Amino acid sequence: MPDDPDHFWQRVVRDRPDDCWPFTGKSGNQYGHKQAYWRGRMRSAHRVAYEIAHGVQLADARVLRADTPCVLHTCDNPPCCNPAHLRLGTQRENIRDASQRKRLAFGDDNPMRRLPTVVRRGEANNRAKLRVADVLNIRLRSAHGDIQAVIASDYGLAISTIQRIVYRQLWKHC
Repeated sequence: MPDDPDHFWQRVVRDRPDDCWPFTGKSGNQYGHKQAYWRGRMRSAHRVAYEIAHGVQLADARVLRADTPCVLHTCDNPPCCNPAHLRLGTQRENIRDASQRKRLAFGDDNPMRRLPTVVRRGEANNRAKLRVADVLNIRLRSAHGDIQAVIASDYGLAISTIQRIVYRQLWKHC
């Protein structure tokens, strides 16, 4: 029953042909796209709507690369499943479109700047493996000529992590 197009369309509020048709399912992702069980797994409802309307089967989009096929909204309404509001494009086009429509958070709109108390950095992040003192010590040891591979093994980290700390790509705030 879940792979029946009629079952899918029963969960879409279809009004006039030019209006947005929101999917009424309860599950969704962090970007506002609703999810529907289709062909054996949860998938974005707008992708399912595009597949049903155009009679195509899109490849899985689990890994997004620049040339990954995406179903793009022309209406900027993530729950919308109106086939007239959906078009096929690439991830590169999707990012360019989001940037042009001011839907990406750059500069002062970035959550790291807008919500500094919510986005925890350094020791305040519960996933942090280092303390500020450790980071400062790593930078000091590197400046004094210690080999980064030795520093990495002392802290149980990858060499690339040590490099990123030394070059201030990680732990920029201290």
